[in-house]
Amino acid sequence: MSSRPSWPTPRHRTLWLGLAGLALIMAIAWLRQPPLAQASLLATQTWTRVVPDTWWHALTWLGDAHWALALWWLSLAWIGQPRVALGIAAWGLLPTIAMVHVTKAWVTSPRPAAVMPEGLLHVIGPALKMGSFPSGHTATAFYLAAAWALSVGPGRRQRWAWGLAVGVAAAVGLSRVAVGAHWWADVLAGAVVGIWGAALGWLGQRRWGHAWPRLSWQRTGPVVALALAVSLWWRPVPADVVIVSHALGAWLAGWGAWKMWRRLRPRPTAYAD
Repeated sequence: MSSRPSWPTPRHRTLWLGLAGLALIMAIAWLRQPPLAQASLLATQTWTRVVPDTWWHALTWLGDAHWALALWWLSLAWIGQPRVALGIAAWGLLPTIAMVHVTKAWVTSPRPAAVMPEGLLHVIGPALKMGSFPSGHTATAFYLAAAWALSVGPGRRQRWAWGLAVGVAAAVGLSRVAVGAHWWADVLAGAVVGIWGAALGWLGQRRWGHAWPRLSWQRTGPVVALALAVSLWWRPVPADVVIVSHALGAWLAGWGAWKMWRRLRPRPTAYAD
C-alpha cells in the first residue's frame, strides 16, 4: 500500500500563502478608495460606539510600542522557549521598523480627521492628521503576537497561541478604527507588515540564531521586567488609562522581583551521610 504525502504539502502551503497575500493586497487597494474608505470607517464606528470610549482608548494603547513590549515581555514567562521568542523579535525588529516608516514616508496618506467633516467622525484621544498608511500600532501588535506564537512550539498548544495572539492583535487594529486614527486599509497593511516582520525574524532566528548573544534568560528577564515597570510609571499616559498602566507596571515589577529572588536565594546543599 503506497503512502501518500499529507496535505497541505510545502508547495501547497507556499501557494496558499501567496494567494492569501495577493488577496490582502487587493483588499487594501480596494479599501483605499475614498468613498469606500469613509463608508467602512463610519459603519465600523456605528457599532463600536456601543462600547464606552475608555475601553477603546485603553485597548489602542496596547499597540503603543512601550506598552506592547511590556505585555509581550511579561507573556514570555508562560512559554517554553523565551530565547526563541527573543531571537525572532530581535532579528525582525529593524525590518519591521523600516517597512513601517519607509511606507509612511513614501505613501503620504492623510488620516480620517484630516479629510472627514467635523462632527461626522468620532475621535477618541488626539486628532491625528497625517502618516496614516500603514498603522504602526497594528504592525507592532501583529509583529509581537506572531513572534510570541512562533516560539510556543508545534502542536495544539501553538494553535491556541496563534488564536490568542492574533485575536489580541486584531482587537488592537479594530481599536485604531474605533478611535478614528486610521482607515481599514491602514489596519490591514499594518497587519501584513507585522506578520512579514515576524516571518523575517523567524528566518533570521533559524539561520543566524547562534550569533545572538547567549544571555541567561533567568538573569536578563527580571532586570528588563523591572526596567519596563519603572518606565511605565513615568510614562505620560491619559488619565483614563493611568490605572491600567500602573497595574501593568506593578505586575511586571512583582514578577521581576520574584524571579530575581528565586534566582538569588541560597539553595540547600545535600550532604551525604
